[in-house]
Amino acid sequence: MRLSTLFGFVLLFAFANLLASGASVKYDKVDPLPPPTPIIKSVQPEQGKIGDVLRATGMFLDKSRAIELYFTSGTTDSKVDILEQSVSIIKFKIPAGLKPGRFHLTVRTPDDPPILLEQPVNVTVVGR
Repeated sequence: MRLSTLFGFVLLFAFANLLASGASVKYDKVDPLPPPTPIIKSVQPEQGKIGDVLRATGMFLDKSRAIELYFTSGTTDSKVDILEQSVSIIKFKIPAGLKPGRFHLTVRTPDDPPILLEQPVNVTVVGR
């Protein structure tokens, strides 16, 4: 009986040692943090006519994270001409040919494949 108990302890010790050695796996490569997500917090003014210049304010809006900007109505997207861009500001012009209405802004990232991020702000385009 003592021999079988001793044999059981030896097996238990060997199994615990095996588990402990497997738990200390070292990784050669550390995954980098994902790039920050561009966020538009506000647009001033909130409405305008075709050709008017507006200013979007937020975070991570520089060219390394936001390469294009669109007016989105849910069915169509209209690319915006970006006039000036920094980490916290994008100045842009309301594009020609846009019909009056209420639009969300959408940011296109440089990721592969690109990601279109609809922003939680609205712009109202009014008639001439």
